[in-house]
Amino acid sequence: MKYLTLLVLLLGLAIGACAQGTSNFSNLPDVSIPTPMPNGYGGVNWTGVFYVNPWEWDGSGPGFKHVLSNLGKDVAFSPYACGSVTCYASISTVDGKGFLLVAATAAGGYYSKTPLPLIARAYSHGQYVGTQTFMLTTDLQQLDFPSEWGAITQVVFQGSVVFYDMTLQILP
Repeated sequence: MKYLTLLVLLLGLAIGACAQGTSNFSNLPDVSIPTPMPNGYGGVNWTGVFYVNPWEWDGSGPGFKHVLSNLGKDVAFSPYACGSVTCYASISTVDGKGFLLVAATAAGGYYSKTPLPLIARAYSHGQYVGTQTFMLTTDLQQLDFPSEWGAITQVVFQGSVVFYDMTLQILP
């Protein structure tokens, strides 16, 4: 009976070893100008993703301000103007082991009338896994990423997006 109890305990610890969490960006330093998201935040690396307190930045549009108070609530976002090229941002694994991208709460930053596409492309060790397209306005919405993607090492976002939170599971 002791061995069975020990086995169940170890199995529970192994299953719980994958850290799943929701990053809401509010514990980042308070900044009033867009600042690059620090690599390692939330257990992943960020490229082309910035954060800002939208209540302190004059450049934030209506999709940036879906919070109840202006007390240090940062948001993460991809650029809204990339000149003549399409905006890209990516999230990738820190150590190559992978992660499961579960969901995010997001909005388009500036365009409220016509939904604009946000395209998410998933990769595992450089191999294409799948694509999901979301249509964003400045209203908040839940983005549910395909569970069929499984463990990925990178997701590339094409388009402009404001993230309020993101749920992902870092694999051991």
